[in-house]
Amino acid sequence: YVYLIQRDMFPQWAVDRGLLHKKSPLLLFLRYYEKLNYKIADWIGVQSEKNRIIFSDRFPHLRNVSVLMNWSAMSPPADKHRSDDIRVRFNLVNKVVFFYGGNTGYAQDMTNIMRLARNLRGYVKGHILIVGQGDEYKLINDLVVEWKLDNVTILPSVSQSEFLNFLGAVDVGLFSLSKKHTAHNFPGKILGYMSASLPILGSVNPGNDLLPLINEASAGYVYVNGEDTLLAEAALKLLESEKLRVNLGTRANSLLVEEFSVESAVMGIISKVNREV
Repeated sequence: YVYLIQRDMFPQWAVDRGLLHKKSPLLLFLRYYEKLNYKIADWIGVQSEKNRIIFSDRFPHLRNVSVLMNWSAMSPPADKHRSDDIRVRFNLVNKVVFFYGGNTGYAQDMTNIMRLARNLRGYVKGHILIVGQGDEYKLINDLVVEWKLDNVTILPSVSQSEFLNFLGAVDVGLFSLSKKHTAHNFPGKILGYMSASLPILGSVNPGNDLLPLINEASAGYVYVNGEDTLLAEAALKLLESEKLRVNLGTRANSLLVEEFSVESAVMGIISKVNREV
């Protein structure tokens, strides 16, 4: 029994980013193997209802498609001493730290995060910490200089254990998706934020399921990429109220348990297998 788990809709995202032309021979080659994978699958799980609709529109002959949400185990707790050390080491003591952890590439549109930093520049208590590398790593470092952003710290990638310590040292989890996406990605970093009970602040492409999911669960604030004023206003709310950060972070953790646990994913797969046998 083959259960194919479809996460990033490759090669479509490469087309969305302009990395592959619609008439490219390479794209035709990749499309062939994409369809071959779907053909051998007994069931295909996509990560959101909007993706299921998009997928079914592209492949209407495939009837074996359902939603299988992303999942995460509850991460082990951060090392409190190491987390406190991070704040001291990077001059973040008494700061409200907005943390972006993960790939810093085209798909994330890191300029969006830097625009947020620019809008928060006058609020000395707030600081944006970026940990990760990717295609736009040089770009964001250049923007720090060009826009004179003294409220941003950028670090290269770290080990998983050290990443957990960073999660224990920060206050808000940041994410960004390019508005050019046609599929609706669910960044894995968000599950880490939820596990650490961090409120979530981010931007998505139009129509992305994440926006109503996070907002309706009161787990944070999510807007369409380009709604810079709304994003900055939400960041200021989080900056000014520790109580709000704690409440939204608690709800984010509850959302992880309810919707994105390993157990719920396993049960979803088993139910499909049982239906076929």
